[in-house]
Amino acid sequence: VKFDPKIDDYNAYGLKLAANEVLLVEAQNDYQVFLVQFAPYNTSETSRSLCYIAFNDSSNYIYNVGIGKKQTANQQYFFFVGETIGLNQDDELNRTFIGMLNYTGNPDLTASFSCDHFDYDIKFVVTAFHEEYYVVGVEPQGTTAYGFTNQMILIYDIHRNLITLEGKLVWPNDTFVPHAVDFHQNFAVIAGLIETDRNLRAKFRPMIILLHYNSTGVSVISNWSYTIDSILQEGQTFNGAKYYSPKYDMSVAINDDGQVLVGIQSLDTVLLFSVNVSNPTMLTLITLADNGRYIGYGKAVAWMENGNSSAILANTYSMSYQLVSPSKIYLYNNGFINSFDPTFILPNSQQTLSDMASTLITIVSTPSALAILDINGNVFVILPSRPGYYSSTAGGYEDTEIEFSSEMPCIAGTYKDVTSIHPCSLCPKGFKNPGNSGNICTPCNLGTFCSLGASNDVDLTVLQNVVQIRPFPKSPENTIFDDILLRYIFGIGQSGHCTAVSPIFWALIIGVLAVIVMVGMVALKYCIKHPKAKYTRQMLRTIFKQMDLIGKGELWIGGLVSFSLMALLCFAYAFSSAYYNQYPIEKVGPSYFACDTAIRNAKFASNIRSLAISSLDEEHEMFNMLDEQEFTLNVDFVNTVFSCDKVTVQYLLSTFWKPLALSYCSHSNFTLSVSVVLPDKMITLQFTLSDVQNIGGLRIGLSGPASKQEQYTLDELNFYQSFKKDGRMLSQNSKVNMQLTRIINETAALIGDESEFNSIWVASFAPNNLFSTQKDYIYFTSDETTLTVTISETPYYVKNEQQPIAKQTEVIFHNLLWIAKNTCVSSIFMKTESGKEAKQNKKYKTEMSTRQFPISHPETYYF
Repeated sequence: VKFDPKIDDYNAYGLKLAANEVLLVEAQNDYQVFLVQFAPYNTSETSRSLCYIAFNDSSNYIYNVGIGKKQTANQQYFFFVGETIGLNQDDELNRTFIGMLNYTGNPDLTASFSCDHFDYDIKFVVTAFHEEYYVVGVEPQGTTAYGFTNQMILIYDIHRNLITLEGKLVWPNDTFVPHAVDFHQNFAVIAGLIETDRNLRAKFRPMIILLHYNSTGVSVISNWSYTIDSILQEGQTFNGAKYYSPKYDMSVAINDDGQVLVGIQSLDTVLLFSVNVSNPTMLTLITLADNGRYIGYGKAVAWMENGNSSAILANTYSMSYQLVSPSKIYLYNNGFINSFDPTFILPNSQQTLSDMASTLITIVSTPSALAILDINGNVFVILPSRPGYYSSTAGGYEDTEIEFSSEMPCIAGTYKDVTSIHPCSLCPKGFKNPGNSGNICTPCNLGTFCSLGASNDVDLTVLQNVVQIRPFPKSPENTIFDDILLRYIFGIGQSGHCTAVSPIFWALIIGVLAVIVMVGMVALKYCIKHPKAKYTRQMLRTIFKQMDLIGKGELWIGGLVSFSLMALLCFAYAFSSAYYNQYPIEKVGPSYFACDTAIRNAKFASNIRSLAISSLDEEHEMFNMLDEQEFTLNVDFVNTVFSCDKVTVQYLLSTFWKPLALSYCSHSNFTLSVSVVLPDKMITLQFTLSDVQNIGGLRIGLSGPASKQEQYTLDELNFYQSFKKDGRMLSQNSKVNMQLTRIINETAALIGDESEFNSIWVASFAPNNLFSTQKDYIYFTSDETTLTVTISETPYYVKNEQQPIAKQTEVIFHNLLWIAKNTCVSSIFMKTESGKEAKQNKKYKTEMSTRQFPISHPETYYF
């Protein structure tokens, strides 16, 4: 079988990208060239310092390229390893090579530059078999390169000396297959796989080896083996791992402090080790991180910012190695010792990597910049940006093979106070940045809306809800007019108002006056002997008898009682008249004539009715008016710098989106207000705001004109519902479901049988993932914000009914009935009292007839 790799596959047989602060190199097997980019890395200088250097031989296939981390500007060279294609894999031939490509021109690229000054050197290993895994590592100073395979170890220095060691004499296990290596000044770490016992389910398992090295040899200091049975991907058997597959790629990165990152993507795991740099004797496992039950986390690892942060490339594959989601690069502070939460993720909303493929295959640190290689061989270098700026991945201004980031000012609501490749961070809650100072956020004014990532502090009135519907009232406990009338007449409240309008209070006052009159009558009879007293008393008796409505003029006391009764009757008639006119409730004011000022001549009923059942005939016209009302959807995006030219609207028509024109748009006081006339009531719309900006809150409303036809009234629609959450901001992909319900109110006539109808739509909202936190923000990947609003109707409508408790005839009848009852009761009472008085008078006369009185002084007695 001949070695015939797919030369346009950049994800095969090793790393095709290497970089430091001096140069960046990519091996392009499909074009048989090395792409060499010299520093400085920026959009203005890089185009003239880019070279395409053809392979020394068209039969060369490059496995890996390598470069020293700390090479100087005078060390403009790199190393590579590979194999000759087209040879039989089982033949021991002159096939495996290691080499160096050195730039021999003027190292001062600003003076003069030519791609003609490159010098090749290639060393072949005599009589070697094909190797599936062949990795290269370069010690930090760039003086020596080391090639590792299962069978051999190559040591190649800048003086073009080559030393070959037999692998089985070095490896602690002769089945060890190297997959990745990295060098520290005092040691090296190499990661690979070893075969396990044939009886075990997993045929291979990872081994990490700590190496001592010098210019003449390498030796094993210690090793660390992974126990596969304890991991989430325990279903992995590593069958076929002796043949190259990107599925089994590993990665290693070491910082100056001796911290070692080892990525094992087949186990979806990254290990963090520590090595004593002054006395490297063992690998100490600090912690490990995984990305769930997938494959791909740890495809590549790198240290950034002088070893203070780590970058981990994660490709998410299923257990059957099917791509699940696009690649992500996670960056952590200090590895991930203190937290497994990344500080930021690439791509993100500010750094979308839009020119790169969705699948990334390696990352390389320079270490201030981060170089990224995608599956198509494209390279993007993210350069550090100053405080107040972020590294935009929109690319440079010139078309180049290797793209570089450019500095862009922090967007409103964000800040950045360090030099790094990081995007700008959100202003925390209570702080703002209108976009005029990218390295600091300033405090917001108290009592304003100042969300996470606030552009400015906004007046809270902008988020005020507009509610058109109030809860339909409940019927009073008592809906019988007789009971209401009696409670009013015989009730005395505790307040001054209740006492002043109480009929029984005034009746009692009149009663007290009547008692005073009665006392006076008795005094006229027994205590006052004046000649006119008798006459006065007789006149008063006559008057009171004339006023007697109870005893029909028989008793003068009945006249006094009739005054109280007349007061009650007047109050009853006044109350009844005023109560009768307290209808309907929406057209009347407080009931000051009663103790309970909320009392109304109305009772209510409310129920839910299915729209599947045909509406009543008298409701049909109301339904038509509701159906014909035109809707305008109004949306306010609050605390944002988005402008009208960034907004587009489309609606879902069947299975495709159709553009819809805005009927209104304005931006004022950091609030973007848009309106759109809806072509249909039940609709799904999508608002797209095409820019990388923050939005603090949201207010959504519907408006529609009023109309009237005879006794049918359709109320004007104009409601708003605001959405905000403390310490959060609007998500990039927000959804709001609005459900509309028909409300139909029927008001029965006070006189006659024809009811009046009025109706309105009422909305309920169900927001979905509407707001995001600071932690959520780092997962934002789009450079636009979308809001999807779905308007639907409930399968029912609400029918409210209002009827008078008492109509005019009922009021008159019950008042007359109440008068008759009370007159009758009072008459019976007075007759009973007068009967007792007559008996007492008869008894008195009988007693007087049996007595002897002096004849000379006769007197007449009046009762």
